[in-house]
Amino acid sequence: MYEEALGNDNWGNWEIEDAMIYHAVWLCSLIGYADVKEKIDELFRTPEMFYYAQYFLYLICPDGMIPDFGDADWQSNWSRFLVFFEAAASAYQDAEMKWAASVIAGKFIDWNAVQNTGLAYLLLDAWRFGSDETKPEQPDELSMEVMEDVVGKKIVLRDGWSPQSLYMLLNYRDEGDGGLLYRDYLRDAIPVEEEKMTHGHADENSVVLLMKDGSVLLHDGGYRDYMPSGPYGAYRQDYFHNRLCVRQEKIWFGQNEGEYRYSAEGRPEIPAQSVLDFLRNAGSYRKVRTQKVDFLTFREFDYSRTRLIDDNLGYEWDRVIVWVKDPGLFKENKLSVTENHRVILRTTEIGISVNL
Repeated sequence: MYEEALGNDNWGNWEIEDAMIYHAVWLCSLIGYADVKEKIDELFRTPEMFYYAQYFLYLICPDGMIPDFGDADWQSNWSRFLVFFEAAASAYQDAEMKWAASVIAGKFIDWNAVQNTGLAYLLLDAWRFGSDETKPEQPDELSMEVMEDVVGKKIVLRDGWSPQSLYMLLNYRDEGDGGLLYRDYLRDAIPVEEEKMTHGHADENSVVLLMKDGSVLLHDGGYRDYMPSGPYGAYRQDYFHNRLCVRQEKIWFGQNEGEYRYSAEGRPEIPAQSVLDFLRNAGSYRKVRTQKVDFLTFREFDYSRTRLIDDNLGYEWDRVIVWVKDPGLFKENKLSVTENHRVILRTTEIGISVNL
C-alpha cells in the first residue's frame, strides 16, 4: 500500500521541484520504480516524461551540463542525468538525447580512474536502460523558451551548442499552483523559511548563468554551505541573485525633509543606512507570481520580457533582456510599477560586450 501511495503521487504528475539536483533524483527514482514494476515503456509514454526529456536537453549549457538553478551545486548529479538521457534516448529513439548522454559521459567519466560503487550502479543502469542503436546528433535549436510559461518558465539565449558558444539562462519560475498538497507537506516538515517549497531560490526573474568562450561571466548563488543559511540570509535571499530589491521598511541614503524616521525614546532621528544594510534582510522568502509577457527571436537580436508581481508589497516589475547578436551585447531594462502607480525605468548593460 505504501509503495502504491508513493508511486501514484509521482507517476504521470508534474514534479514540484525547481532545483537541478532534485530533478535528477526524482527522474532516476521514477525510472527505477518503473523498472521494478516492468513498466519502463509505459513510463516514457506519459506526457510528463516526454516533456522533461526535451526540457533538460534544451537547458544544457556549453559546459556540458544543466546549470545549477535552485538548490544545486555546479556540475552536480551528472551521473543521474546520464542515466535519464540514456533511458530517454532509447525510449524515444532520439539522437539529440543520445548526444546529451554522450556529452555528459565524455566530460565527467575517466575510465582510467578508480570509481566508486555508487557510480558503478548508475553506470550499470545507464547500460541497462540505454541503447547504442541510436547515434548521437547535436541539437541545432538556438534561443528558445524552455519549455513554456506554466511549468518550465525558463528562457535560454544561445548562439550554438559548442563549449565556446554564448549561453544565458533566465529563470522566472515561481512556486506556482501545482502540487499543493506535496508542497504543504514540505512546508510543515522542513524547518526552512528562506526558499520556495520547490527548493527554488528567491530568484524569480534572475539570470542563472551567462557563458561565452568557455568563461563564466555570471553565475547563480549556488547551494547554502551550512544551516541555517548564513549571515543575513546568505545563499538564499534576493540580494545574491541580481534582481530588483524592494525594502519598504528600510531607509536608504540621506533622509530628505519630510522623510525622517525616529526612534521611540526621545524621538532622535534614525541615521541613514548604507547600500549593503539596505539590501540585507533575514533571507526570508516572499511569495510572488511571475508571467511571461513576450519572447521573440530575430536575425539581429533576441528579446524576452518577463514580469514579477508581488501582491503583498504592492508592486510589479518587468525584466526586459535584449541580446544584440552583433557585436554581442546584452541590454536590460527594468520597469517597475508601485502601488501608488509610480513608474521607474532602469536600463543596464549586462556583461558589456561578451566578445572576450
